Amino acid sequence: MATKKQKKWGTILGAIAGGIITYRNTKGEEDRFLEVLAGIAAGAAGGYVLANAFGPDDTVNYSCFHKKERVYEGICYDDRRDLRIIEHKANGKIITKVRFDKPKPRSEAVLLEKSRIKRHRPKYNIVHNC
Repeated sequence: MATKKQKKWGTILGAIAGGIITYRNTKGEEDRFLEVLAGIAAGAAGGYVLANAFGPDDTVNYSCFHKKERVYEGICYDDRRDLRIIEHKANGKIITKVRFDKPKPRSEAVLLEKSRIKRHRPKYNIVHNC
């Protein structure tokens, strides 16, 4: 699954490609505008789908610790690592150490997060911590 930025660029590039291809293949002036508009829309949709389907492994699991106690398990997009920890600290979580895993597909990261929460029962995790 791709990040928002990758989806946006996939959509933009797909729209440009769809518009150019349709413009070059359209004959006649009267219907060209509508056909190019449809080509742009189809290209944008295709670019979004391709970016989403073939996006890189972009989600990381992380474990937060206070002293040696595991206090939180989470996931975030790889490009938001530092910001996510800042958000946790701003919300009052006391964190002294963070360990990040390698990036992986979001669906895999969600399952791993859920299993870690059930196994370790960190005090700041509310969901899955029953």
